Amino acid sequence: MWFIIQFLCHEWYTVFGKGIMGSLEGKIEFFSGTIKWLEIDGRYIPDVYHTVLHILILTVAITSVIYIMKSKKEI
Repeated sequence: MWFIIQFLCHEWYTVFGKGIMGSLEGKIEFFSGTIKWLEIDGRYIPDVYHTVLHILILTVAITSVIYIMKSKKEI
């Protein structure tokens, strides 16, 4: 459930440029005061916070798949 919520609220914007929580322009404006790696007008590029968040989400997804695969082998 956590992964689905995080994906819809954060990753969806990065992949598709829009999301369930508002417009891309709104997200760019909301996070305008954050520390950025790179800034391009009209394009959402994840800031430092979102980069760390993306890494954590991917880590959880990968470790979950590994855990599920190992637990199926033991059964």
